[in-house]
Amino acid sequence: ERSLEIKKRELGDKSLEVATTMHFIADVFQKQSKLNEALKTYLASCELRKELQGPDSSDVAVSLGCLGVLYKKLGDYQAALNYFEQSREIFEMRLGKDNLTVAVALMNIANLFKYVGKYEE
Repeated sequence: ERSLEIKKRELGDKSLEVATTMHFIADVFQKQSKLNEALKTYLASCELRKELQGPDSSDVAVSLGCLGVLYKKLGDYQAALNYFEQSREIFEMRLGKDNLTVAVALMNIANLFKYVGKYEE
């Protein structure tokens, strides 16, 4: 968190470095099982990335995928699915339907369906 404070002071509140640092802090919160703090930080990072890079950037897609993982851990499977789908759509648009990153996004969706017992999806 000290790194974030320094970057905000030196670069301002609205920079890609700040957004990336926030994303990494959210990763740490998630690993520490501080899920509400992770959620708040991922959302802030994602919004900043959208503002700076546009809503269809690859970084936004990564953030959306991480939000999907977090919502799955929180037990909000519909929100998880929505974030996974948004992530997949952006990656497909930017990288094409047959890209390995798209395959990972599709696996996130498939694993969610498996987790909730929706094998027919």
